[in-house]
Amino acid sequence: MKVSPKYFNLTENQEKQQKMNTKIYQKTKPNLLNNSKNEHMPKKRCFNQYCQKGGQVDLIIVQDKSFKKNGNSKEKIYYCSKCFERYRGNQYCQYCKQIYFDTNEVDGEEWIQCDECDFWLHKQCEAQHGIENIDEFIKRKEKYECPRCRLRSKKNEVIKYMIQQCIYFFQYFVNYHYLQ
Repeated sequence: MKVSPKYFNLTENQEKQQKMNTKIYQKTKPNLLNNSKNEHMPKKRCFNQYCQKGGQVDLIIVQDKSFKKNGNSKEKIYYCSKCFERYRGNQYCQYCKQIYFDTNEVDGEEWIQCDECDFWLHKQCEAQHGIENIDEFIKRKEKYECPRCRLRSKKNEVIKYMIQQCIYFFQYFVNYHYLQ
């Protein structure tokens, strides 16, 4: 687990993931992106408050179901093309969707890195929405998993449990009929 207030260098896994995301995006053109040539993009500010472009620029619309702005999970998020590339490369806090860059652009917050997928999140966002005692968690140097990895782990546990139950009932069924 890494905690970093300043610099973000892409790890090898993140670079591979970013390249893979770009290839997948080019092949499938997911519904997250509203970028048809005929459609005029709205003039709004980039959602990334630390965007270097500033002002009004042509934006890409993202509808992230996990993001709830003003309590509405269907609300759209607007990013400039540079910030969208970072979003697509999973370089944002999963909770507040703040984009981070791999240079010394800093938002003044501490970030924490997932030990499973190398994803970075605001430490404060994790404390607010996820692990409340994150500082103690860090001090104990436990393995940190981001919300996505925690969800994946829970799903795997449920699947394992279901398989065990199926095996148990199958054995019971076979033994019951075999003894009859």
